[in-house]
Amino acid sequence: MSLQVLPFLSSSILAIIFDGYVALAGGIYLLHRYRGWGRKSYFHLLLSLGFILYSLGIFSRFWFPSFTSYQFFTLIYLALFSWATGFLFMVVGRFKISLAVVFSLIFLASLALYLLYFLGILNSVLGVLTPYLMVALLATGGMILLIRIHHFLPTSLLTGWSMLVASNILEFFNLASVEFLSMTSATAKILFLYGAANPMFAMVGVEMSKLLRTGLNVSLITRSHVSLVKCVNTSHLRELSWIKQFTTDNSKAGIKTILVILYDIISPSELKEMRMLEDKSVHVVRVLPEAEKEDVTSEEYSFLDEKDFSIIRDDLASLGLLLSSIVNYSRDKLIPCNIVIYSLSWLIHTHGWRSVYTLLTRKMPDIKNSQVHVYMFFYPEVHEDKTILSTFEKLAEEVIVI
Repeated sequence: MSLQVLPFLSSSILAIIFDGYVALAGGIYLLHRYRGWGRKSYFHLLLSLGFILYSLGIFSRFWFPSFTSYQFFTLIYLALFSWATGFLFMVVGRFKISLAVVFSLIFLASLALYLLYFLGILNSVLGVLTPYLMVALLATGGMILLIRIHHFLPTSLLTGWSMLVASNILEFFNLASVEFLSMTSATAKILFLYGAANPMFAMVGVEMSKLLRTGLNVSLITRSHVSLVKCVNTSHLRELSWIKQFTTDNSKAGIKTILVILYDIISPSELKEMRMLEDKSVHVVRVLPEAEKEDVTSEEYSFLDEKDFSIIRDDLASLGLLLSSIVNYSRDKLIPCNIVIYSLSWLIHTHGWRSVYTLLTRKMPDIKNSQVHVYMFFYPEVHEDKTILSTFEKLAEEVIVI
């Protein structure tokens, strides 16, 4: 009996099954990443939904031989709509409402054309294909805007998306074999998935938070000199995304960012993946207990321009010299500087909150009389003494919750 089943497993059917399982596995994987990255990473949730819908559309052709091209493209359309909506979520928090209206009109127009085809009013081939292309255009526009906002888009994501759209158009017009189209589609999904799983896409949650919580938008003119970045129910990737977006905004505004990292909490590989060391407006300072040689031994600041990163010892005297160097650099060069301390909580755990508080209060007058602004990451849940939070909240002029 089993031998009679084997002939039905032709190369075309095997290719379709492989393509379907790639889409299903991709959806499950992205759903897992969504759960790990936090509830506000809507982009990954919509992507996972799109992959799962895509797999259902593929398997339906195998399970139900009477499944028509129209029904198949209905599921594909829904999948693409999920992806396109995800990209829309990525940009609506940054651009004016008018842009969101334009995106909404594109979708409504494509939906109207699709309904006309469904009701039999528009019976041409373009009646079903045009909405598909318009939604594809919507998602492509989201990618372009993503590049414009963040100056970042994985090549694999763009390549996979282009291959996927092209393979679906070829399939709709029967311009290539099933084997070729299925393998091309599977390859495209793998490339797209690889790009979408990039940790930098966790910044979508940051964009959505900006849309829902306007308190995160800090004016570059009236912002405080000392800000406490309070991390509540967040994740490491979300924090990295916040930092990446923060440095990108600073770079556009001509502000130099000094990222002070304790104990390699942000690893060198993560810095490389975030492209921090490639940005000339960003200087990374690694605070290491075992540092044999320090790059900051006085209030001289040439290291800020000569190197991409520096190393200092894990003691408050070295940190004090660093802060003084940055203040002098900003005054002499007339360059505004933002210092990100990642994180204040670990500094408190190592040196005690009183010593850290004393250091900051001593440096406060110099910081407030300069173009230097300090952002300190703080984790309330890691401190048993809850008065520590209120102490540093009073020290800060602003509290930013992420």
